[in-house]
Amino acid sequence: MIAAQFGYLPGVLWIIIGVVLAGAVHDMVILFASVRHKGKSISVIATELLGERSGFIASITVLFILVLTLAGLSIAVVNAMFQSPWSTYTVLFTIPIAIIMGIYMRYLRPGDYKGSCIIGVGLLGFAILSGPIVAAYPAAMPF
Repeated sequence: MIAAQFGYLPGVLWIIIGVVLAGAVHDMVILFASVRHKGKSISVIATELLGERSGFIASITVLFILVLTLAGLSIAVVNAMFQSPWSTYTVLFTIPIAIIMGIYMRYLRPGDYKGSCIIGVGLLGFAILSGPIVAAYPAAMPF
């Protein structure tokens, strides 16, 4: 949008300067505060330092920011997957993969993270490699 109105240079400068001066500084301050307080979240730190009310407000604020971030990222994913059976199939395939990995780590070999990762990466690779078959025959995936 910025590039359409003002050209590409102001848009690129806005992104670079905004990331460096706002995003990176914010993330480092939160990281330093969390490390100083033994890995606690910002809402727990606010509760300890400023009281229950401030901690509650910080928790609600973090929740709203996460919801907005998730909504923005979801729109990007939905637009990328729009009328693409390959990508939809691959994303839908990740749900059973996660269930299989969870069952493997919980019941079959408790705590075997390495084996679970190998299974997950292998099945995800299968999903990606079998995607062109789904793209070639869209009637096979009616969504």
